[in-house]
Amino acid sequence: MADARFITEAVQILMRDPALPKPAMVLEAGCGSTSDVYLPFEKKVVGIDIDAEQLKHNDRIDAKIQGDLQTYELPQDMFDIVACVDVLEHLPFPEKAVANLIRSVKPGGYLLIAGPDGYVVVDYKTDAVVTDADLDRAVHRYRLQGATYALAVHRALGVPVARCVFLFLRVDGAVAREVHDLDDAMGEVEALVVKSDLSGRG
Repeated sequence: MADARFITEAVQILMRDPALPKPAMVLEAGCGSTSDVYLPFEKKVVGIDIDAEQLKHNDRIDAKIQGDLQTYELPQDMFDIVACVDVLEHLPFPEKAVANLIRSVKPGGYLLIAGPDGYVVVDYKTDAVVTDADLDRAVHRYRLQGATYALAVHRALGVPVARCVFLFLRVDGAVAREVHDLDDAMGEVEALVVKSDLSGRG
């Protein structure tokens, strides 16, 4: 399960945001029969889950959507906050779910993703990518950049980063691609930093 301390810290950040609308529009992704995130402010909560029976028993949400996070087309730029806790690790194609969730967040909104394995770094890209080969080249080009972000998050917060996802924005929608060898890429970044430090001392 996700570390409750970090979820609490994230909620405190939300509460300090004077620009957060009242009520805030919230999507709880993979809500199940209860709510994993306590939000002590005025809000309207929409829950989505693939399991109709679980949804039926959830009395903490204001509106219910039965659907698969990987394929259900969520409304674009709809929510001030999207929370997804202990869900992605159960999906065969989590990157599709992440792309879907990101599309549903309003500009300037918040996306809270937490799980047992650590944080997920999501980076928007605006490269002109058309084919899968274009996407593969772009991911390779940005691989160490994403690893640098992941390493910075890990060192600043003291929590592991499980995944790094690039979200390429296109006219026909967003496409997500993941750095599949994130641990190796982070190791390469650390080695480059050490090499740079040693060169600077020489």
